[in-house]
Amino acid sequence: MVRNKTSILRYISFIMIMCIAALGFSTVESKALSHSEINSLVIKTLYNGQGGKMTCDFDGYKNTKGRHEGVDYKLKEGKNVHSIISGKVIRVTNTSSNSKLSTLAIYDASNDKTVIYLHTKNICVKNGQNVKKGQKVAQEGNRAAGSAHTHIEVREGKTPSAAKSVNDYNLENQSPYSYFEKVLKGGGSVPSNSSKKYLSHNEFKPITTYTKTTSQRVNTYKDKNLKHYSGQIFVNDQCKILEFYSNNSCKVSYPVSKGYKTAYTSLYRFFDYNTITRVYLKSNTAVYEKSDMKKKIGTSYASDTVYMVGTSKTKNVKIVYNISGGYKAGWISSSKIK
Repeated sequence: MVRNKTSILRYISFIMIMCIAALGFSTVESKALSHSEINSLVIKTLYNGQGGKMTCDFDGYKNTKGRHEGVDYKLKEGKNVHSIISGKVIRVTNTSSNSKLSTLAIYDASNDKTVIYLHTKNICVKNGQNVKKGQKVAQEGNRAAGSAHTHIEVREGKTPSAAKSVNDYNLENQSPYSYFEKVLKGGGSVPSNSSKKYLSHNEFKPITTYTKTTSQRVNTYKDKNLKHYSGQIFVNDQCKILEFYSNNSCKVSYPVSKGYKTAYTSLYRFFDYNTITRVYLKSNTAVYEKSDMKKKIGTSYASDTVYMVGTSKTKNVKIVYNISGGYKAGWISSSKIK
């Protein structure tokens, strides 16, 4: 009888260990979504599958002074706008005037975040009301905006007011993409993944790379708060990112007429996120200078430490991989990733 009890206990222990191991493997192998995939989920929920596009990325101003504190999406004026989260309405500023800003703030208590929608019209929820993800909350409008679109930003805590973007170079918010992924992927939260690291980690410097833009120059600044203009990085300039800062700016070395210059710019001029995701290659893979995959700049080996930092419309992937003396950024086909 004792022997039978012992056998049963051992069997139960074995089953528990296998269950825990399975859970652990499923967490580690959880594949992070790309930047474009996350935006597709936001657009699908925001406009209830009716279409739409992202028009200005987080910290993505090109012709406007300041730093963009959210992400802009656009479908068409008058189209329904839906909540991308479940939560409680903590602010409604409805206006019929295109010259005045409208604000809708919804608090997500489970994640202690506030999602703010700007520029909408005909807000149809009330302060204190609980809303569900996918519920209609307003219509797309152009309240205090040049054209109709919906600005979404994610703020820490219970914060009913949006951060200032135009003419303000102090970036208050963090990139919203990890939060978007958490609340929209699979309809629930994403398990913690040890393969994600913040770019501010000392391991990831220096990084040799090019800017994301293919048609415009990138402004640089004399200080890490990006307030005092210094110069410009040209499209084909090869740069080295030297340091990262908590406000998502970075210290960069770039070529000028006489040698190299060190200044500061936004990290999002190079990468899509402020976190990067560890990926594994199927085999040794050619790395290209830009997303058009025309000019080969090296090879990333299957044994390399490789992190994904962005994607293109053609589904090619921007990676950071280790080289002698630091890291290098380049592009590979997404089919090369396990």
